[in-house]
Amino acid sequence: MERVLVAGVKRYTQRTSECALAACASLANYYDSEVNYSYLRGLVPPSKRVGGMYTPQQGLLLNRLGYTHITIVSADYSLFDWTWAKLSKKSLVSKLKRKKIYLDQSSVDEAEAMKHYIKWLQMDGCNNNLIIDYNFPKYIKRHLNAGRPVGASFNWTAMFKLSKYDKNGKNDIKGDAVEHAVVLRGYDNEGVFVVDSHTRFYRGRLKKYKSGRYKVPWSKFLVNAPYGDLLLIH
Repeated sequence: MERVLVAGVKRYTQRTSECALAACASLANYYDSEVNYSYLRGLVPPSKRVGGMYTPQQGLLLNRLGYTHITIVSADYSLFDWTWAKLSKKSLVSKLKRKKIYLDQSSVDEAEAMKHYIKWLQMDGCNNNLIIDYNFPKYIKRHLNAGRPVGASFNWTAMFKLSKYDKNGKNDIKGDAVEHAVVLRGYDNEGVFVVDSHTRFYRGRLKKYKSGRYKVPWSKFLVNAPYGDLLLIH
């Protein structure tokens, strides 16, 4: 059986809404043991931590730590169009700017995400790249084979069959699905090995996930990943 595991990926226990911050800490700590979750929390103002972080915000934070070559792989077609996949970075940024103008009138959250994508792609002194693709296994395997952990996000609500949430808690009528950021530390023929900072909701039937280290079958991971992303440090 094909099996690859990257050793030394530290798992942190997140505070509420800080899964992306904890995932960045796990990724950065792998390359520099002096960087940890507490250190990263100090770099991000409380007002910016409350609502969580979009993937390009994670990329910007990693850029700030000195990682100048970051790739995001996304199949979020609510933001992007498949025809943009082969555009140059300059042409892609032009498309994103036009899309943001539209989103400013239709979706505040998506417009905010797009703003950060544009900023991240134009970051001075960095070689940041956005790949629009749904073939996540190709990028996961390639990166892990090179001995590098992978940042990832997925539909957490669907993955664990939970009720949707709004600001007041569970709400199957008005609530939204929750996106969750984790780190992938390995894979085999059956699935991916996850490092997960969450603990609060992993009880009862989900208590086996409380340690923060578990394996998810490829089929289960991929069906919940289409609106998520991969985050790769080169």
